[in-house]
Amino acid sequence: NKPEWYLTQVLMWIGNHSKFLDDKIQPILDKAGSSVNAGLEFSRALVMLILEKLAADIPCLLYDDTLFCHLVDEVLLFERELYSVHGYLSSFPSCMHILSEESCFQRWLTVEKK
Repeated sequence: NKPEWYLTQVLMWIGNHSKFLDDKIQPILDKAGSSVNAGLEFSRALVMLILEKLAADIPCLLYDDTLFCHLVDEVLLFERELYSVHGYLSSFPSCMHILSEESCFQRWLTVEKK
């Protein structure tokens, strides 16, 4: 019932590790001739954890309007910060993949209509 806890934690990890990834890890990747962006890959891996957590949580929240709406609001805020502040790529997996799955999306539309 508090998705902001893990969503905020992931955003903090991304922000707190960006300098280390840029200063220490990225030069190693560049020297090796890799085209991988360490910061983006770190972010993508953490988002994959969020997707697993959302996939497990959403079925439990689908029939509680208050909790479901709170989850959707928090996920939308998370996505906005992820893209605008941390430069996450739209081609990477995102929480919208989970929210746009049929059962979740239909529930979202129903709740919005209420």
